[in-house]
Amino acid sequence: MKTGKKDSATGAILLFLVVTMTVAAGLAPANAQTVESETWHYNWSAPTTGAAVDHYIVEVQQDGSVLLHRFVTPDDSRDYTFKAFYDHDYEVRVTAVDIAGRKGLPSEWSYRETCNRPPPNR
Repeated sequence: MKTGKKDSATGAILLFLVVTMTVAAGLAPANAQTVESETWHYNWSAPTTGAAVDHYIVEVQQDGSVLLHRFVTPDDSRDYTFKAFYDHDYEVRVTAVDIAGRKGLPSEWSYRETCNRPPPNR
């Protein structure tokens, strides 16, 4: 039987994801290959309750079901950048971890965003 005591020891860690998408697509490379992705940057607010954060676990989900990758920040940095490929949907969630390795509650998944191709140049 699972109790809520472990989560309450670290406090209710609610994270607010602020989406800042940095588009790094723009011009085609010199070798004339087409650009198939953009660089997306996510950042979030630190928890306001519970133990101090040692690091975060960032999970990126692709197309609603495939966990694209899981990343552990090297410290308490509150941002993450990844490559988003055109014609795919992405969602991100973050979990705070304290120095003792206790995990807070993960944030809700961010709103699903689609990486759309830019309009063609004329």
